Amino acid sequence: MFVVYTAERFPIFQSWLSEAISKEMPSEIPHFAVGLQQDEMAMKEDLNCAWSNGQVEGQVNRLKTIKDQAENNFRFLGQSWPSRTWLLFSRYWR
Repeated sequence: MFVVYTAERFPIFQSWLSEAISKEMPSEIPHFAVGLQQDEMAMKEDLNCAWSNGQVEGQVNRLKTIKDQAENNFRFLGQSWPSRTWLLFSRYWR
């Protein structure tokens, strides 16, 4: 179930974290909960902050997807993806 947490609901989230760590569950869940608990201060600040970097993250994700598609097209054609060094020096050879 997906729930949007706001600053008012943070105590509910904290109780879930402590419950997930203390109960016997598959090892992945307590490990995940411990990681979230270590980032608790950052999560609390994020809930109280009026700013978001969602737009930037979306653009970065879009660019990575385009790059991956280009790499896959090169591999499909049997060519190797140009190295970063080659791309840097190719500017000066024009």
